[in-house]
Amino acid sequence: MTNKTELSILKKINTKIEQSNISGLILCGGAARRVGGEDKGLLIAEGRDKPLIEHQIAFLKPQVSALAISANRNLDIYRAYGFPVYQDKTYLDEKVGLDNKASQFDGPLQGILNGLKNCQTDWIYIQPIDTPNLPLDTINQLLENLNLNNVKTSETKAFYLVSDERQHYLHLLLHTSCYDSLNSFVSRGERRVKTYLEEVGGQAVNLGWDEKVFKNLNDVGDYNDLPIKELAS
Repeated sequence: MTNKTELSILKKINTKIEQSNISGLILCGGAARRVGGEDKGLLIAEGRDKPLIEHQIAFLKPQVSALAISANRNLDIYRAYGFPVYQDKTYLDEKVGLDNKASQFDGPLQGILNGLKNCQTDWIYIQPIDTPNLPLDTINQLLENLNLNNVKTSETKAFYLVSDERQHYLHLLLHTSCYDSLNSFVSRGERRVKTYLEEVGGQAVNLGWDEKVFKNLNDVGDYNDLPIKELAS
């Protein structure tokens, strides 16, 4: 016969992740050296009619209970969208040159750390600014996969998306209890998302998507009307 303690433990192990218990964080804080140091979130991608930040807000807002932005420049522009904006350390100029100024950026883990610190739900989903092609029900598909497979969220606190071809470590669902381990990791000077996920036992999730869904807009040719367009030639 199962006693109350065992039932409590079993319930904890089998607890499903609810979409209402997930916040979203859009990562806009990168140096974007490959596009001349421009702020990707404010750029308009080829074939689109508005800045990437507006696409990502429209993508993520309906899927989460709260939304925030990680950015390191153009802070007033990002705040005007009406969501909290978390900055890494130093306010930088509108455009970062292709020199050692880029080293002032702390990398995506610092932005994620700030997101975890301020998160009011148990889970946070991370969305890079420059991957705008994911399905509109991405989080729902992810949760269905985890819940149908009875993933033990009491044991695994980090989940990242993969295709058949490669891993996508920044498409990431994290439990807020990861804050302490990530803070320690970053404090050691570590920056690699992959290494952190390996340390905490992050679990890969393959939703059966083609690799093109994860296309990263990393090149000048991916954007309209860049003043650095000639660098593509």
